[in-house]
Amino acid sequence: MRPPRGALLQPQREWVHSELRYPTIMWSVDPLDWKRPGASVIASRINAGTTPGAIILAHDLHAGTVDAMPATLDGLLRKGFKFVTVSQLLAMAPTQPAPGQIASGQ
Repeated sequence: MRPPRGALLQPQREWVHSELRYPTIMWSVDPLDWKRPGASVIASRINAGTTPGAIILAHDLHAGTVDAMPATLDGLLRKGFKFVTVSQLLAMAPTQPAPGQIASGQ
Protein backbone atom coordinates (compact mmCIF):
# COMPACT_ATOMS: atom_id res chain seq x y z
CA MET A 1 0.00 0.00 0.00
CA ARG A 2 1.31 3.44 -0.89
CA PRO A 3 -0.37 6.13 1.16
CA PRO A 4 -1.44 9.29 -0.68
CA ARG A 5 1.43 11.79 -0.68
CA GLY A 6 3.40 9.26 1.36
CA ALA A 7 1.75 10.66 4.46
CA LEU A 8 1.52 7.89 7.03
CA LEU A 9 3.04 7.91 10.49
CA GLN A 10 5.00 4.88 11.70
CA PRO A 11 2.24 3.84 14.16
CA GLN A 12 -0.24 3.97 11.27
CA ARG A 13 2.07 1.87 9.08
CA GLU A 14 2.33 -0.70 11.85
CA TRP A 15 -1.45 -0.77 12.30
CA VAL A 16 -2.08 -1.21 8.56
CA HIS A 17 0.47 -4.02 8.51
CA SER A 18 -0.80 -5.80 11.63
CA GLU A 19 -4.53 -5.43 10.89
CA LEU A 20 -4.62 -5.67 7.10
CA ARG A 21 -1.29 -7.40 6.38
CA TYR A 22 -0.37 -4.61 3.93
CA PRO A 23 3.23 -3.47 3.90
CA THR A 24 3.77 0.23 3.26
CA ILE A 25 5.52 0.72 -0.07
CA MET A 26 7.20 4.06 -0.60
CA TRP A 27 9.44 5.48 -3.30
CA SER A 28 13.15 6.13 -3.21
CA VAL A 29 13.42 8.37 -6.29
CA ASP A 30 11.27 11.49 -6.50
CA PRO A 31 11.95 13.58 -9.60
CA LEU A 32 9.59 16.28 -8.29
CA ASP A 33 7.65 15.92 -11.53
CA TRP A 34 4.59 17.45 -9.88
CA LYS A 35 6.45 20.78 -10.06
CA ARG A 36 6.41 20.34 -13.85
CA PRO A 37 10.10 21.06 -14.51
CA GLY A 38 9.98 19.59 -18.04
CA ALA A 39 10.65 16.19 -19.55
CA SER A 40 14.44 16.49 -19.78
CA VAL A 41 14.78 17.50 -16.12
CA ILE A 42 12.48 14.68 -15.00
CA ALA A 43 14.42 12.10 -17.03
CA SER A 44 17.73 13.43 -15.72
CA ARG A 45 16.61 13.33 -12.10
CA ILE A 46 15.31 9.78 -12.39
CA ASN A 47 18.38 8.51 -14.23
CA ALA A 48 20.75 10.21 -11.76
CA GLY A 49 18.88 9.10 -8.64
CA THR A 50 18.11 5.49 -9.45
CA THR A 51 20.07 2.77 -7.69
CA PRO A 52 19.47 -1.00 -7.53
CA GLY A 53 16.17 -1.74 -5.80
CA ALA A 54 14.84 1.78 -6.30
CA ILE A 55 11.16 2.57 -6.58
CA ILE A 56 10.54 5.59 -8.80
CA LEU A 57 7.67 7.97 -8.17
CA ALA A 58 6.20 9.29 -11.43
CA HIS A 59 2.85 10.95 -12.00
CA ASP A 60 1.35 9.99 -15.35
CA LEU A 61 -1.18 12.81 -15.12
CA HIS A 62 1.56 15.31 -16.06
CA ALA A 63 2.45 15.49 -19.75
CA GLY A 64 6.10 16.22 -18.94
CA THR A 65 6.37 12.98 -16.99
CA VAL A 66 4.83 10.97 -19.82
CA ASP A 67 7.14 12.68 -22.31
CA ALA A 68 10.15 11.91 -20.08
CA MET A 69 9.55 8.17 -19.96
CA PRO A 70 11.15 7.08 -23.27
CA ALA A 71 14.47 8.78 -22.40
CA THR A 72 14.18 7.67 -18.78
CA LEU A 73 13.56 4.03 -19.59
CA ASP A 74 16.21 3.96 -22.32
CA GLY A 75 18.74 5.52 -19.95
CA LEU A 76 18.01 3.05 -17.19
CA LEU A 77 18.17 0.10 -19.58
CA ARG A 78 21.57 1.32 -20.84
CA LYS A 79 22.77 1.30 -17.22
CA GLY A 80 21.66 -2.33 -16.91
CA PHE A 81 18.55 -1.85 -14.82
CA LYS A 82 15.75 -4.38 -15.02
CA PHE A 83 12.14 -3.36 -14.45
CA VAL A 84 10.07 -5.50 -12.10
CA THR A 85 6.78 -5.29 -10.27
CA VAL A 86 6.71 -4.39 -6.58
CA SER A 87 5.88 -8.02 -5.77
CA GLN A 88 8.94 -9.19 -7.70
CA LEU A 89 11.10 -6.58 -5.98
CA LEU A 90 9.91 -7.68 -2.55
CA ALA A 91 10.70 -11.29 -3.42
CA MET A 92 14.28 -10.22 -4.23
CA ALA A 93 14.76 -8.48 -0.87
CA PRO A 94 17.71 -10.11 0.93
CA THR A 95 16.41 -9.43 4.45
CA GLN A 96 13.04 -8.88 5.99
CA PRO A 97 12.30 -5.26 6.92
CA ALA A 98 10.60 -4.13 10.11
CA PRO A 99 6.84 -4.82 10.20
CA GLY A 100 4.85 -2.32 8.22
CA GLN A 101 7.89 -0.87 6.43
CA ILE A 102 9.19 -2.16 3.09
CA ALA A 103 10.87 0.76 1.44
CA SER A 104 11.13 4.32 2.56
CA GLY A 105 11.20 7.48 0.54
CA GLN A 106 11.85 11.09 1.27
